Amino acid sequence: MSIKSVMVFGIDSKYTAEYIANVLWRHNIAQVSSVTLLPYVLGSRTFQTAYIGIATWADSEIAYNLIQRLKDKSKNPRIVHKDDLWWRVQINNHGQLDKYEKSRTIIFPARYFIKTDDNVQFKKQRISCSRR
Repeated sequence: MSIKSVMVFGIDSKYTAEYIANVLWRHNIAQVSSVTLLPYVLGSRTFQTAYIGIATWADSEIAYNLIQRLKDKSKNPRIVHKDDLWWRVQINNHGQLDKYEKSRTIIFPARYFIKTDDNVQFKKQRISCSRR
């Protein structure tokens, strides 16, 4: 089973699609093809659910472990994005999100991400992303 899309829950509204894509790239998890953000209000705070399209998974232990946890329903997979801050993640089984009025999708072309050397260090390239 090839996982092409994941959902991330409980993202604070201050985090952008670019931030999310760069987290997956910087942590050597995946190269993202798109991020769709759906805002929602919980209490007095605004959060987002991100639907993340995966262009390619990284060939790394962290990516392998995440994929294994995503496939195992008894696991609680998460992505650590900053220090001890993390997001819960699961496989996206909801399909296309075009029907959601308040959604915002950012498309990331392959050239948005570049490898800086063979030691799996990555750097964001200055490329604009398209919005849908």
